[in-house]
Amino acid sequence: MTDRIIETDACVVEGMDWLAARCPKMKVAYVLTRPLPLRSKLDGFAELLSAIVGQQVSIASAAAIWWWMKEAGMTTPDACREASEDQLRAIGLSRQKIRYTHELAKADIDFDALRDMPTDRVIKTLVAVPGFGPWTAAVYTMFS
Repeated sequence: MTDRIIETDACVVEGMDWLAARCPKMKVAYVLTRPLPLRSKLDGFAELLSAIVGQQVSIASAAAIWWWMKEAGMTTPDACREASEDQLRAIGLSRQKIRYTHELAKADIDFDALRDMPTDRVIKTLVAVPGFGPWTAAVYTMFS
């Protein structure tokens, strides 16, 4: 196998077949758990913003706040840059998440360029923005 982006369910099956052929324990696990889902997400500003919203809160809380963010139209850099602290607080963001939201909006990341960058450069770009550590940046590169 070569390094490549997993884009389809067929890619997941191919990868698991490769692992199962080389590791008896993975083969048993694969037989018990089939089929494995493809867990890809969209990329871009909104996906990173949803990562901020989801930090250190329950899944239910993150989903509710994200719903309010979408209802308020607060999923674009322009909308978030222009939003006041009071507006974002009313939606459910904490003081720290408001700061991170504004920082992400100001970062003006070129998401099209990120798609073609090596993973280490994408991570370096993202961790330069307050609110994003190596773990969040790595998860973004894996799923988006």
